Amino acid sequence: MDILEKIEMFFEQNKLDDLAKVRYIYLYICNLFSYDTRYMFGTTTLKEEIYYKEIDVRRVEEYEIVCYTYSRVLQDVLKYFGYDSEIKKEESYNGMGHAYLVVNCNGRMIKLDATKRHDSTRVKLDLETYDFRPDTDDATFMDDVKLSDDELRSLNVQGLNYSGDRSISDFIRTLNSAPLDTPGAGITFYSKLMTVFSLMNMKKNIKRYDDADYYLGYLLTKIMGKDKQYIMPMVFFNENDKEMKDIINIILVKYPGIPSLYIMEKHGDRYGIREISKQEVLDKMEIYHNVCEYFFKSQINEAYGRTI
Repeated sequence: MDILEKIEMFFEQNKLDDLAKVRYIYLYICNLFSYDTRYMFGTTTLKEEIYYKEIDVRRVEEYEIVCYTYSRVLQDVLKYFGYDSEIKKEESYNGMGHAYLVVNCNGRMIKLDATKRHDSTRVKLDLETYDFRPDTDDATFMDDVKLSDDELRSLNVQGLNYSGDRSISDFIRTLNSAPLDTPGAGITFYSKLMTVFSLMNMKKNIKRYDDADYYLGYLLTKIMGKDKQYIMPMVFFNENDKEMKDIINIILVKYPGIPSLYIMEKHGDRYGIREISKQEVLDKMEIYHNVCEYFFKSQINEAYGRTI
């Protein structure tokens, strides 16, 4: 994929000012790439390989990256269209600190940070972004970088699937305010849980693990509320996949008296959730592992009241 060619074609077809162009580039890159989950769990060697991954914006083949590469990609694209920018880093003990980009748009310094607060996923979910904001502490400057309704609509014309209208939030607010027909705490809990899983399975553009994991966490927080305490998701990697790209999430529901298990895994080209038996969990955990698997098994044992 040639990112520059696609963005250039859109700019030729839609007359945008500089601020809208920079905004479009940020949304486009957030929509195209996803955070590379392996970075949090891999060896030091793998972390370095992922952190410093090179992406050719003229021929994109890899779509999972982390903060530094996001910044490099954004910088390359912005430079092509005439915008100066600077990569900034928050140093850490291992030398690979969090990176983000600050772009100069007609004298306004705007921070572009696709990963720290999951903008890369929030754009795919049609949620408002946290970043694309001034690189300043002056809160009064915020309105100056927001796009008008007309500009947002023009960005959405080409099918980027982003408008920032918080449609998911509106749905969840309606759901939580609606009375449930069936009384009983247990029924209410599982009604909400099934809503979470149904929304996950309906989302057709969740094709990478980090996006699915964030969406699941977002829905659990928004829909389950304090009942989220009874739900324990945990990521596992296939030990036979040396590149650590075969990832699943086993979800233990520890609701008093009615424990259950679910799995989030790849179905074709996207992630979905289904219920899973105790025996299938054991079979999966013969192949899929993580550093906390002993603790996870102990939690299953505790929930079911016996060793499985």
